[in-house]
Amino acid sequence: MKTKHKLSAAALLALSALSAHAGAAEPATERVSEPAVRLAYLQQQDVQARSLLFPAFGKANAQFAAAPGPYSVATDAVVGDCRGLVGLIAKLVLLDTGVRCDAAFPYGFEDPISTSVYYPRNIGQLGKLPVVVFAGGILSNPGQYAPMVQHWASQGVIVMNVGDFINSTPAMPLLGLNELIRMDRDPQSPLFGKVDLARTLIAGHSAGGQAALQTGSFPARVQAAIDPRLRIVGVLPIEPGPLGLSATLQAPALILTGAADTVVPAIAWPNLWQDPQLQRLPAWGATARFATHFSPVRELRYNEFGGISTAFIRYVLQDNAAAKAYFVGANYKLSLDEQFVPSAWPIVGVDRNRAAAELK
Repeated sequence: MKTKHKLSAAALLALSALSAHAGAAEPATERVSEPAVRLAYLQQQDVQARSLLFPAFGKANAQFAAAPGPYSVATDAVVGDCRGLVGLIAKLVLLDTGVRCDAAFPYGFEDPISTSVYYPRNIGQLGKLPVVVFAGGILSNPGQYAPMVQHWASQGVIVMNVGDFINSTPAMPLLGLNELIRMDRDPQSPLFGKVDLARTLIAGHSAGGQAALQTGSFPARVQAAIDPRLRIVGVLPIEPGPLGLSATLQAPALILTGAADTVVPAIAWPNLWQDPQLQRLPAWGATARFATHFSPVRELRYNEFGGISTAFIRYVLQDNAAAKAYFVGANYKLSLDEQFVPSAWPIVGVDRNRAAAELK
C-alpha cells in the first residue's frame, strides 16, 4: 500500500531515528524508536481522525460485522506484533500501533510470498464450502488483514489470504487457487474434499483489488484450464489500483471506495472507468463515508467495509436472503445505508447497473 499523507516533523524525526538504528539489534531499535513512533502516531491522527475516532456505522455493519459469524475459525496463519524497522514504519503510516503482521519478509525473515488459510473449525462436519481468495495492497503484509478475513471465514466460507509484498497481478490469486486445489486433494489437509471451487469469489484491496479485477476477467476456458471445477462467481475489489478493468469481468462485482481515501480517490478511476464499464453483468459501486485507504486493515469495528463486504460474500457464495436484500430489489438496502455517501454527485455514491437492477 502507498500513502500520500504529508508527514509531520515528528513523523520525519521518527523515520530518521528508525533509519539511524536500522543496523542495530532488534531490541535496541525498538527501545530507541518506539517512543518517537508513538509520538508521531498521536500527532498524525488528524489525517484520518474521523475514520479512527468514529466506529463504522450503518445497516450492513450492524447486521453483518457487529459480531462474528456462527462458526469458530481455525487458521494456519501465525500473526503477531509488527516488529522491526518495516513493522514500526507500518504502524506510523497506518496510524495504528495495534496492527498485526505475519513473518513474511520484509516484516519478518520468512519467504515474502506467503499463503494462509482461514476456515470453520468444525469443517470436518460440514459439506463442501465456497471460497474467497484475497490479496492485500502493495507493501502490505497478509497479517494486517487478519480481522477482516477471519470474520469472513466465520460466515462459513474458506478464505485464502495471499501476498508477496507487491500483489499487483493475478500471480497471487493464482497462487491462492493453486494452494486451495492442493489442500483439497491432500488427505492430510483439513480442507481435504471440502473446497467448492464452483463457488469462488476473488477479492482484494488496493493493488490486490486491481489483481482481483484482472483475475476475475479470466474467461471460462482459462478458469477450466486452472481446474475443471473452477468457476469465479464474484469479484470484490476494495479501493482497487488503476490497472484493472471491469469491462472484461466474467462475474458480478462490488467495487468499494472510501470518501477519505487519498491513495485511491473515490472520484478517480474506480468511479470514472472501473465501475461504469461493467454493463453485461450485475455490478454495484459504493463509497463509504470517512473510509480511508487503510480502513480494511483496522479492527472490524473501525472498518467501514466490514459489513457490506461480508454481505456481498454471503449473497454471491451462499445466496443468503438477508444479504441479498442489500443488492436486489427496488429499495435495495445498500442504497439506503447511511455508511455510504448519497448519490447526489453521479461519480461518487451508491449505484448499480441495469443488469443488477433487473435481478429478482
